[in-house]
Amino acid sequence: MKVFLILILIIVNLITSYGLSKLVKEDDPAIFLTQHIGIFLPVSKDFHTLLGNMGLINTLAYAGKKTEEKGYISKEEAIKIYRSLDTISLLNTSFFDVYYVTNALLTWDAEMYKEAIEIEKRGLAYIKDWRLPFYIGFNYFFFLNDNERGAYYIKLAMEYDKHKRNNLLPLLASRLYYEEGKIDVAMGILREQIRVIKDERLKEALKKRLESLKKIKAIYDAINIFEKKFGRKPNNIRELEEAKLIPPGLRDSKGGKFYITKEGKVRSEIEFRYLHTKKNYRGKGIHTD
Repeated sequence: MKVFLILILIIVNLITSYGLSKLVKEDDPAIFLTQHIGIFLPVSKDFHTLLGNMGLINTLAYAGKKTEEKGYISKEEAIKIYRSLDTISLLNTSFFDVYYVTNALLTWDAEMYKEAIEIEKRGLAYIKDWRLPFYIGFNYFFFLNDNERGAYYIKLAMEYDKHKRNNLLPLLASRLYYEEGKIDVAMGILREQIRVIKDERLKEALKKRLESLKKIKAIYDAINIFEKKFGRKPNNIRELEEAKLIPPGLRDSKGGKFYITKEGKVRSEIEFRYLHTKKNYRGKGIHTD
């Protein structure tokens, strides 16, 4: 009986879509978007999964049509897509594809980062897939310049990655905590991953990052000692070397020299240069026609 009802629903959806296509302008397919959850509340939950699947197909078709026509999605169209994806995620909270599409359509060009994160967080309670917290973490640090929240969700992605195959995750999490000045936390993450990862190649990459962070911590400790001793901050690494507070010629794991920025942050020429984020990235952006 249930299978029969599902087939009827599919047929009704196809007939309705065809009929509506004759009634609306060809350049306005937004009517097919799933924008109001209230419409589906009377429908049995048994059909929510199917409705979510069909809604996602329609949303992708709408986004594809608009992109094909103009080469971009306008602000108004992006809002419609967001409302549709938001409704679909409420209909089927464990549907991973809706979160994947959300991240693809609402971030880079649409610039609806907070809206994308709002939808993606909904799925965390239902989906234990490392990609979901990774999307959230990436959006926080890359688009919103929030390294601390970014690091939290990247760390969560590490916990979801049961097979520990993605060495990018602990490397990225440690980098974000470094950016926030939480060197001890960054090193703690790496030590734990080194302990559990069996792949020797990945383990070696983490060990190298850990050694670089140890050198950075040593430089920060030296800066504090220098300031207490001379009543000012050092102007450069050379002053720390001349004061014999650090060994001469310290390098990161990739051979880059360490230096102190005007803001007093310890960076290196290669491994710990300025983090590339949306602040210094210029994509096409959204059109507000």
